[in-house]
Amino acid sequence: IKALVLEAPYTSIPDVAAHLYPRLAAYTDILTDTYPSLETIGSVKTPLLILHGTNDQLIPIEQGRQLFAASPAKDKTFYPVKNAGHTSVWQPDAQKVLYRFLDRF
Repeated sequence: IKALVLEAPYTSIPDVAAHLYPRLAAYTDILTDTYPSLETIGSVKTPLLILHGTNDQLIPIEQGRQLFAASPAKDKTFYPVKNAGHTSVWQPDAQKVLYRFLDRF
């Protein structure tokens, strides 16, 4: 892998579930597929670009920031897409950032 691009990433499925359904947060430990991104990002040392909408109601931007902070990659960029929601990250400015990033590889 030469590089990794994450669009609106989450720290884990239980974290997303707790965000969306706070009253059920105590039950997230019964989930079998947790996709623990925050735990696994530590093994990813390739260049990293994270794009996340500032108005993402599904996956809070803070989860993307947590992944960015936990990444050991020396070459990493976090790009908050202003006013974008979960499905509207592909704004022209974000596309430019993405293409500049990918053109390096």
